[in-house]
Amino acid sequence: MAKLLRYLFVAGNTRPNCCSQIETEQRRQAGESLLQERRFDLSRLNPSELARLRSFDSKAVLQAIALHAKRDITFQPTKSQDTERWHVNVSGKEYELLLNGPKFYDMRTKIGGGGAIDLVMYLYGLKFFEAVRFLQQRGF
Repeated sequence: MAKLLRYLFVAGNTRPNCCSQIETEQRRQAGESLLQERRFDLSRLNPSELARLRSFDSKAVLQAIALHAKRDITFQPTKSQDTERWHVNVSGKEYELLLNGPKFYDMRTKIGGGGAIDLVMYLYGLKFFEAVRFLQQRGF
């Protein structure tokens, strides 16, 4: 027994693998529960709902979710006349976004996307399911 403990300590593991069968079973059940919750979320999201969320105008979404959003009236678009530049504050972070319909592009990080889901994922650092839930909770 002493050799085993010495081996575990030398290998960098100061705690021997002593999980009981009950602990192992509880961890397995917790993992299955999380997996079932994600499956449930996926089954609730039909393609038409996702298409609807992706089609929202980025300006409308931005104004609803940002702490501060202000259009830059001095901006002169070079390609599309529909493009607007917005200065945004979300969770204490500043963004300089180009918006055109559902599409957005961050001028500072050179990252863009399309649709409300992508915008929420980018601004808040959320995963896909979290972003969809975020939008649904805010009435989108």
